[in-house]
Amino acid sequence: KNKVLKIKKRNKKFTSLIDNIIIDETPEDNVITKNLIKYIYNCCDDDNELELINILIYKKEYTVIDYAKKHGLSRMTVYNRLNKLKSKIVKKLKEDGLIDW
Repeated sequence: KNKVLKIKKRNKKFTSLIDNIIIDETPEDNVITKNLIKYIYNCCDDDNELELINILIYKKEYTVIDYAKKHGLSRMTVYNRLNKLKSKIVKKLKEDGLIDW
């Protein structure tokens, strides 16, 4: 029951995060970009990974330094986590046949 509630809460966060994204593109490109971002958010297993994704998407608002301070980590640790998360996302994209490199 707790796991289901956690998943519902996370899905609600995904929806609100994605709906608030504004991209200066054509409406068609904007839909594609939002779907890609939604896919990437769905690769996250927990809230910490969501925060890391926000560092990648919103570099000016969410910085590595801020994340490191908030969680009591070194910048290098945050960069290592970011690299691990990027690899995880690329692996998932490959598994789903969305990229081939």
